[in-house]
Amino acid sequence: MGQYLIAADGAAGPLADWLGFTPHKVREAGILEITTAEPVENGAFSFEFGLAKNGCLWSFPKQQGYSLGASSFIGDSLKDLQTPLRQYGSTFGTGLERGNFYTHPLKLWNGNYPLHTERAVLAGECAAIVDPLTAEGIRPALYSGMMAAQAIDRALNGDAEALAGYTQTIYENWGADMQWAQRIAKVFFRVPKIGYRVGIKRPTATKRLGQILAGEVSYADIANRVIKRIGTSFVPGMGR
Repeated sequence: MGQYLIAADGAAGPLADWLGFTPHKVREAGILEITTAEPVENGAFSFEFGLAKNGCLWSFPKQQGYSLGASSFIGDSLKDLQTPLRQYGSTFGTGLERGNFYTHPLKLWNGNYPLHTERAVLAGECAAIVDPLTAEGIRPALYSGMMAAQAIDRALNGDAEALAGYTQTIYENWGADMQWAQRIAKVFFRVPKIGYRVGIKRPTATKRLGQILAGEVSYADIANRVIKRIGTSFVPGMGR
């Protein structure tokens, strides 16, 4: 029998509840997997703002196709996920009828909370550490899984504070930056047209978003500037 448990069963998994952790809101995202006849050339990730209320759609190219997604980021889950995906998919030369549609649960980060108990830790989407601005979950899942394994190793070697240290590590190295991501999201998704114009459409902003997804730049580095730009756009004659 194992001495410790790493719960990593995803956003809809039961382990967090069984272990007595704070329940988190689970929202539903729509996913459309499209396969193309020819390999995708010069593909780049892209986002669409305006088709999904309080959220966005995104596209990540693959070797021979695209992975499209749609979700809200504030408020309730979207009631209709297929319509915006069908509209977005048409811009790639295909529609929903040519793609494989399914839904995926999301637990977006919504503040720090304990990720450990006496002999268990949460990692990945189970721990609700998905980026609240882009829904990125792979990078934090890999990072938290690595940190969880290191914490368990320390615990097995007699460190009584190892699991608490894991929670603190995630707070400091992920949660601290997600606070800024959440602040941007609350402003951005309430006024997506303005947010897109001043925060995404600029070539430098698109580059910054790519750097954030690659872990090269943090939200803390850009948050104040982005929020200020969006805020001044409400004032006539400013933010242009």
